[in-house]
Amino acid sequence: MSPKVKEAFEHWIKMPSWHTGHAADEGRFFAFVWTVCRVSRKPPTEREVREEIMRAWSERLGAEFVGEKALYFSGLYQTLYDFAKARNEARFFLTDEDGAPLI
Repeated sequence: MSPKVKEAFEHWIKMPSWHTGHAADEGRFFAFVWTVCRVSRKPPTEREVREEIMRAWSERLGAEFVGEKALYFSGLYQTLYDFAKARNEARFFLTDEDGAPLI
């Protein structure tokens, strides 16, 4: 992770309530994803995000619990990242039967 992305990730993941769904925690998570979208030339993969979550919390909260949360948040990260980047990729545009973009 780039330094800015790592900083945004740690701002979210270092909070004891990172996994609770609290609005402030969700905001920090979304800020992390948005930072990736804005500044990453080589964004972390879904797997890398999952591994970082596991590394940060497995010993304190238990591997099974953290594994479930890591799977959820890494999947959400990938979905949000793909959605944010979709506006720039032709493969996500809707087209008619001739391949012309629908506007």
